[in-house]
Amino acid sequence: QSRKEKLAKKLIKKMKEQLKRHPRSKVHMSQNQIEQDSSESSSESSSSQEGAIFDYEDVMALITGQQIQEHNIHRLVKQLIEKTEEQWKEEREQESQEQVEKARVPATIAHDLAVTVVLRGPRPTFFATNVLLVQTLDQRTFWAKMDAHAKSPVGVFSHTPQLICSEAVASFPQIPGEFYYDPTTLQDLKAKLSLKLGWGQQCTSQGGVIVKGIMQKVPVEEQVTEKAFNWFYRQCKVDRSEGKPASPACQKAIQKESYLNQIVLDIQHEGVPKMVQNLTQKLDLALKHQLYEYLQTKFVDVENPQQTIRIKAQFYEKVPQVPTVDILVQKPQEEVLFENVFLPKVRPFSAVKPMKEILLPLVSGIKDHSTCVLMEQGLQTFDNVTLDLPENQCQYLLAMDCSAQEKFAIFASQLDKEARTKILQINVQGQEIKLLPPQQQNLIQVVIDGKEQSLTPQKPKTFFTGKDAIRMYLRKSHSEAVAPIAVIEAPEHDLKVLYDGKNVKVEAGRRYTGKTCGLCSNNDHETEDELVGPNQCIYEEVEDFLNSYALSGKNCEKIAQPIGQVR
Repeated sequence: QSRKEKLAKKLIKKMKEQLKRHPRSKVHMSQNQIEQDSSESSSESSSSQEGAIFDYEDVMALITGQQIQEHNIHRLVKQLIEKTEEQWKEEREQESQEQVEKARVPATIAHDLAVTVVLRGPRPTFFATNVLLVQTLDQRTFWAKMDAHAKSPVGVFSHTPQLICSEAVASFPQIPGEFYYDPTTLQDLKAKLSLKLGWGQQCTSQGGVIVKGIMQKVPVEEQVTEKAFNWFYRQCKVDRSEGKPASPACQKAIQKESYLNQIVLDIQHEGVPKMVQNLTQKLDLALKHQLYEYLQTKFVDVENPQQTIRIKAQFYEKVPQVPTVDILVQKPQEEVLFENVFLPKVRPFSAVKPMKEILLPLVSGIKDHSTCVLMEQGLQTFDNVTLDLPENQCQYLLAMDCSAQEKFAIFASQLDKEARTKILQINVQGQEIKLLPPQQQNLIQVVIDGKEQSLTPQKPKTFFTGKDAIRMYLRKSHSEAVAPIAVIEAPEHDLKVLYDGKNVKVEAGRRYTGKTCGLCSNNDHETEDELVGPNQCIYEEVEDFLNSYALSGKNCEKIAQPIGQVR
C-alpha cells in the first residue's frame, strides 16, 4: 500500500507540472467514481491515477507495481536480434570469428509503437502495449515483438496483472542474383519462420503457442516439362548472348525459378482457452465446407503427436498459368488433404521479389513502380522498350525527374569496353554519389561528394535521418562468379537504384509517371513515343535519340549531332 501512495504522490506532482505548462487543461478527480468500500489510500491513489496524463512508463509502473526502465528502442532491438540469433543467422563456416561478431547485430530499420489505454470507472483498468517491428536494410530478415499488459489495480483484480507476449522472426535467403539468370544459384533456396506466443501472469504461465516453419524450393516432377511451355526460358538464352542478361524474359525466368514452392508449419500449443478452441473448430469446419470438392479425410490409424498440428502446402503449376496447391493438415487424430486447389490470385513467396511486388499486379493489374534496366549492351526503358547501346565511353543521362522538383538525376558511362563495366553517378537530395565497379568480392568503392569510401555488407551508409533518409548498402555474394549488388534507396523520393558494376536497375514510383526523361524514356506507359529527347524533340532514329542525351566533354567529341523535330 505504501508503494501505491508513493506512486500516487509522484503522479500528482507530475499533474501539477503539466498544469503549469498547460494552464487551460482540465484535470478531473471525482471521488464519486471510486468504490465506497475502498480504503482512503486506495481512493486517493485511484483518483490521482484517473486524472493524470500517462506515458508508457507510468502505466507500466501502475501495472507491475515497480519502476520501469526507460523505453530504449536501440536496446530492445539489440536484445531481440541477439535472443533470436538461432532463428535467423546464416551458416558461416567459411567466415572468421571477427566477421561473425560484426554480423551478429546487422544494420536494421526499426519501428516502435507504444499504446496506453485507461478505462475509468469504479475499477479503473490499465492497458499498455508495445509493438516493435524490425527489418534489415536488404529486407531479408524481419522481426516482430509485442508485449501487452493489463491490470485493474482496485478491488479483487489488484494482484492479477495479465500479460500477452509474442516474438516472430522471418529470415529469407540472400538474393542469389537479380541481373543474371543462372539456375544453379537458384537451387536449395530456403526461408525460416518462427513465432512464440504466450499469456498469463508470467507470459507463458497459463499457456502458449510455438510455430516453427520453413519455406523452401523443392523439385516437382510435374514442373520438369514446364520449360517447354514457357517462352521466356528460350528467349532469355538469346538475350544473354546479345549482352542483355536482365531482359524482361530473363527477369521472368528468375522470378519463376525463385519461388519457394513448399511451406511446412509445425504448431505446438498448450493451455489454449476453450473460447479459442471453439473458434478454431468452427474455422476448421468452415474451411472443409468451402473446399469440400477438394477434400480428402483420414481418421483410421492416425497417431500423430499430441498438442501438435502440422500444415504442409505444396504449390504446383501443372498447367502453365494455372496455379494450384495441395494443403495437408495433420492433427493428432485426423489428417485432412485439400488437393489441387485452384488459387488464381495467389503465388508462393519468392527469394528475389517482395510479396507486394508479385501480388499487386495480380490483384489490381497495376505496378507500384516502373523499372528501367541498363544492361551490358542494351537498355530496357520504363515503358518496356529494348534499345541497343553504342560502344563508347561518353557519359549519358540515364534517368531524371524532369518535373519542376527535379528530385533526382542518374548518369552512366562505360568504363571498359571489353569487360563492359560502367561508372554510375546519382544526384539526389543534394548528394553526389559515384559508384565504381567492384575490384574484389563483397566490396565496392563509392565516391560521396568527392570523398572515396568502401561499401561492404557490414558497413552500410546512411545520409540524413527520418523520412529524408537515403540508405546505401551492399548485397553480398556467396560466389566469386557473382558480383555483389550495391543498393541505393531514397524512400521519401520513391527511388531505388541497384548496381553490380555492369548493370544498373532504376525503380521509380508511380508519382513519376510521365515526368521522367533520359535514356529510360518519359515513363508514360506508352511505347509509341519512346524516342523523345531533351526539349520535347522527337527522333526517328534510335541513334539520334541516344546521342541527344550524351553529355558534352571528354569521350563525347565523336558523338554525332542528333537530328529531330520539336513536338
